[in-house]
This record gives sequence, C-alpha cells and structure tokens, in this order.
Amino acid sequence: MLIRFFRSGFFIQHFSIVVVALLLWFPVFVGQNKSIVFDGFHPFFDVFQPLFINQTKIGLVFLLLFFLVISFFFGRIVSEGGFQLRTGTHGMLLFVLMAGPFYLSTGFSPWLASLPFVLATMYHMLAFYNSKNLPFTVFYASFYSGLAVLFHLPNVLLFPVVFLSLIVARAHVFKLWIVPFGGFLAPFFFLSVYFFLTDTLLLQWEEFLMAAVGSSFSFQIVSVADVIQAAILIILTVVSFFWILGPSADNSIIMRKRTSILLFLFLALGPLHFLTQEARLGSGLMWIVPIIFVAGFFSHTKNIRWANIALLVLLLSAIGQQYIDYLWAY
Repeated sequence: MLIRFFRSGFFIQHFSIVVVALLLWFPVFVGQNKSIVFDGFHPFFDVFQPLFINQTKIGLVFLLLFFLVISFFFGRIVSEGGFQLRTGTHGMLLFVLMAGPFYLSTGFSPWLASLPFVLATMYHMLAFYNSKNLPFTVFYASFYSGLAVLFHLPNVLLFPVVFLSLIVARAHVFKLWIVPFGGFLAPFFFLSVYFFLTDTLLLQWEEFLMAAVGSSFSFQIVSVADVIQAAILIILTVVSFFWILGPSADNSIIMRKRTSILLFLFLALGPLHFLTQEARLGSGLMWIVPIIFVAGFFSHTKNIRWANIALLVLLLSAIGQQYIDYLWAY
C-alpha cells in the first residue's frame, strides 16, 4: 500500500511526507535543545550560525521548512535523474526518514547548511553525459562544490568526483579539464578578496590550515534503532543495486553513466560520516546515494509486499527513535 501510494506525486503524497517530518521533528520542538557551537573553518556557515544559536522555536520552524525544501529538491533530482518515476515521491520520503533525524536533532549545522550545494553538485554531475553545454555544466558542478566546502571543509572530497564524472562522461576536450579548477576556486577567490579588504586574510588562512590539519576521523556508538535502519537500508541498497544491473531496470547508456557517477559520489560522501564533530550526524550525507538506489527500486519493483514491509519498518524505526530519545532524556 505504501509503495504504490508514494509512486504518485500529488498534493496528498507531499502532505503525507510533511506529516512524517512533523512527527520526526515534534520531540525536538517540545524538548529542551542545547545550543551547539561548531568549531573549524566554515566562513559561510559562520555568517548564518548566530541566527540559530539559541535554538528558539521560530528558528526550529525555519529549520524544518529549510529541510523540507531540500528534501523536495532531492526528490526532484531522483526523478529527473531517471531513478524513480517522474511523479514518484519515494526519494523525498526516504530522505526525510534517513536524513531528518540526523539534521533536525542538532539544529543548524555545517552539514545541513552545505547540503543544498552538495545536492546541486550532484545534480549537475548527473547531467554531464547528455548536457547540451557541457563546459557550463562542469563549471556549475565545481562551483557548487566550492561553495559546499566554504560551509563545511570536508566537502572538499566532492571536487575529485567532478573529474571522475568527466571520465565517465568521456570528456576528451582539454578545456573541460581546466574548467573545474576555475569553478571550484571562484568562491575562494571572492572570499579571499573580502578577507584582504578587511585585513583578516592571514588570520583566516591560519584558521584554514589548522582546520585542515586538525581534521580527524571519529565514531560514536549509535542506538538500536539506528542499527536497524542502517541494516535495512544496506540490505535494500544491495538489492536495489543488483536490480539496477539486472534486465528489469533501465539499462540505457545514460543510466549506466549516472549509476557510475553515483558510485564515485558514494565513495566521496562515505568518509564524511566520520569527519564530523558527531559521527552520527554525517550519516545524512552518507545515505544520499543509497537512498537514490532504493527509491528507484521502490518505484519499479513488483514485489510489493516485501517492499511495503521494509518501508514500514524504516518509517516506524525512524519515528520511534525520536520519541525514545525524547522520553529517555526525561
């Protein structure tokens, strides 16, 4: 029932996803949320952080709206990329279930602030193969990856994926291999000019070096619900990946190219799970690629019964975890 319901994209489906987000977010809204100060080099994030530092109720509402807009954008990327039905909403739902608890429980963070630019980078990389103006598409992808770095330094791992995507797209023109450097460095150039005019260039450069050298891998013990969600999504990802490679899926050249780009992207986003102040939060980025594969599987699978069970367990574990954490805190 759930699988078929979210194969459409009418108002009722989007409204249902908003309700799910509200259920996930409600314990955060009524609970006592502590303010978190994020250290490190993220100059663009520092501009907006004071607006959310006190975790006011109005700030949480804007945070939720911001996350829902990102979720809708993610769903459109999955649809336009051809991984789910054009009218499907599985991608948006899965993103809310898997990424929502990580981001909403912490408030405004560098990972959440950089997420629109991470997704914009992915969106343009998936368009490399059939782009009518490839140099501009490459520039946009690298430019957004540069912006993502200025919100969260470990996002620099996205930049090599731009070149790997060019290899997948078989871009043989030498100019295309120069364009990414211009796009990626453009935000840094304008930011450096601003720091120079305000006489803070050397200070910011020292902070950048300290953040780059001081980056370390970390890991935190997760809850039982996290383990259940991760296990189910991993199993679904493996099943979905083999389904994508099988005869039932769209085996056109463009879909094979996009699948290869997503695999490279997963290799870049995976380590971001451990390059955070709280490793659990980075999971929101780590699940982006698996969610796309699973959304495609849910959109086309004929084994509706097992798919419904898996989606229901994901739904209940995500919502249940939020309320268990809330009750445990009190």
